[in-house]
Amino acid sequence: MDQPDVTGMGNPENGPGGHTSPETTGKPEAVTDPPPTPAPEPGEGTTGPLHPASADRPEQDPSQPADELVGDEELEDWEDDDESDGASPRTIQRVGTNNGTVIGNLHQTVSRLVQARTLTSEWIDECLVGFVEPKNIGAARQKLDEHRIVVLVGDRGVGRYTTAVHLLHEHQELRPRQVRREPNDSFTLVEQLKDQRGAWLLDLRSEEQKVGEDFGQNLLADKAILEESQSILVVAVRPNLWEIAGRGADDLAVHLEHPEATAIVRARLEQQQPIVPADEWLTDEEIVKKLGGRKPDDAVRWANAIRAEHFAPVLEEDLKAVDGKQLSRTQIKINNVLEALGSWRTHLRTWHIENPDSDRRNFLLAAALLEGSPVGDIFEAAANLSHKLKDVTNHRGGQSGPGIIELAWSIGAKLTRQDTLRFQRPDYADAVLEYFWVDRMPLTGIVVPWMANLPVTYPEHAERITNRLGQYVLRYSAHHKSLKLLQDVATQWSSHNSLKDHARDLITAGALHPVIGRAMRDRLKKWAQDEKGKFTEDLKVAVARACGGPLAGEYPKMMLYRLSFLAAAPSDRIAEAVGDSMQKLWHQPNVRGQVRSNLSTWCASDDPALREAGRRSFMALAQERNTSGIPLLLSSATGGEIPPSDQALFIGGWRSGLDSPPLDETSASAFKLWMDTALQMPSLRGPVVDIFTRAVHDPAADRGQYIADRFLRLTHFAYNWAPAALPDPQDGRSALRESLLASAREADPAHQLRTPYTES
Repeated sequence: MDQPDVTGMGNPENGPGGHTSPETTGKPEAVTDPPPTPAPEPGEGTTGPLHPASADRPEQDPSQPADELVGDEELEDWEDDDESDGASPRTIQRVGTNNGTVIGNLHQTVSRLVQARTLTSEWIDECLVGFVEPKNIGAARQKLDEHRIVVLVGDRGVGRYTTAVHLLHEHQELRPRQVRREPNDSFTLVEQLKDQRGAWLLDLRSEEQKVGEDFGQNLLADKAILEESQSILVVAVRPNLWEIAGRGADDLAVHLEHPEATAIVRARLEQQQPIVPADEWLTDEEIVKKLGGRKPDDAVRWANAIRAEHFAPVLEEDLKAVDGKQLSRTQIKINNVLEALGSWRTHLRTWHIENPDSDRRNFLLAAALLEGSPVGDIFEAAANLSHKLKDVTNHRGGQSGPGIIELAWSIGAKLTRQDTLRFQRPDYADAVLEYFWVDRMPLTGIVVPWMANLPVTYPEHAERITNRLGQYVLRYSAHHKSLKLLQDVATQWSSHNSLKDHARDLITAGALHPVIGRAMRDRLKKWAQDEKGKFTEDLKVAVARACGGPLAGEYPKMMLYRLSFLAAAPSDRIAEAVGDSMQKLWHQPNVRGQVRSNLSTWCASDDPALREAGRRSFMALAQERNTSGIPLLLSSATGGEIPPSDQALFIGGWRSGLDSPPLDETSASAFKLWMDTALQMPSLRGPVVDIFTRAVHDPAADRGQYIADRFLRLTHFAYNWAPAALPDPQDGRSALRESLLASAREADPAHQLRTPYTES
């Protein structure tokens, strides 16, 4: 029951639709990519130059501790994030449904994932619906009261996260906050507790999270800090980490004893809307027996399956006698719950045996992907799939083949009054897809491109189709521990202008996901590096855009690291996306120094692609204003003094702009803003003129040569800002323009060597 819902959640609008984890077979793909091997120094096994972006890149990925660096091979085993506590992907990401049809979208999914990390009041309320306290919750409360700290230790699935949120929520006089730290960052309460009266949660469940061996002892010593700030701290941690890091701090720890599964199921049925009478289900001996000993995460799956089946109709085929015996409606529904928990595998196997023709099978697959769509579109999609699979089909063959009504009935679906199609069995659409991937593995190379292209084929329903497919891809990736399907879909979506935002959101949701997040963040690095050149430019643009979105707030150092690889790609489109994301990362105080350093290096690089990425990034920042309307980059220089580190960035950034023809609108806009500021603020006039002057002339780099093109472009910028014929020559712009150009001429290293012309 840890972190039960993070994507598209919410109670069903017209009935239940909780998802349950499918059973599956098949070998999962290895997905965790290795961190890049640090670039060797010249002479140490390398015959070529260093990577163009490596000069100012961290020696290793911030997500990887030094002692875990591996070689160039992909890891053979998936390294789980522990944030799910072993919960099924569908326990973690219960998608809001309307009788099985997804109503959430990918953008909402990303928002929910961020909410889960920021402990919004809406998230807390939803997280605690149906919560059942662990058996030893009293011990946790006692330690929290005594020490202001409690450490919740337990295996995956026992409810560490939800219990932590519950304990924080009991202190409603305090503000709930989650400690923000990237993997392997140091942790001290002094750095975190800047706010008074905070209820803090430190999440150390993931294998990605590391702390020092003295972590527990430091917590004991930090009790005074919590008392002074009138705050509390709850830590959720995995046992193997606490065993090492918690030495000497046993007094702070509680090893959670989870509640009975039947109690969790009862609470989930009776405390969520619409209410389901729990006794109708929990008096059945078979259900009670199967629930015995299950962890909270598994109990939540059972509750979701029971809720969905409770409101589902009993279908005609279910009423047929089995072995000459007529089952009661209650027994039919109990059997359906068991089938749903097994992803309807037995039912689908029987259906496929009884329906060997491709008409029905392709219609079933198309319906599973397009559930809720007009049935005519589903019929057309099935016919198109038949064509791609080179199936012999009766589609469009007069009236000899099955029609829409017959096909819908044969797959157990219902036609609505709006002529859309819905399955009547809970979670049946996902079960159909799961069955197909296992049953027809050799066909995935044909079916995946057809599937990913459906939003383009039916543009009027593209939004709903992409959200349906996106949610399914996330669940599939989490359950199968494979990112191949997600990569294929993201690659195809990123190639269409109408779907590029969905590609970005799918990538972001994957990277924030509590099950696949760690592997997905590693995969972003692999896409950005692209050592073998096999990933598309469109996909890299989507990755660059994702790095500047919510991921920049959660993992700023990681995203900066990935952008450093993308910046070296010889592509204007990638450079533009990198610039936009670097602009957003600048607003993260903890990485601003690294952003400044990277931009300075990029702008001065000999590599054209890296220099262009630096120029675009700098110009995006240079034209941004603060609340007073002056350039954001000059905010700290209002007294006329520019810090040396900023000065170096400004000179290098503007030099890259003056070195890069043609003169673009972004650079011209930024120049106008800086000159307007210099005109309005006399204290900045000298520093701004000095920056532009030194951007034109760099004696060390130019080796005393006169770079005419830079001066010509500066002149172009200056006259674009202050034309020769101004409406009001008294406004000061002409004088400032001439002062700037005169300063640039005077700074010409050859100026002193010139001999004035005289007539003989």
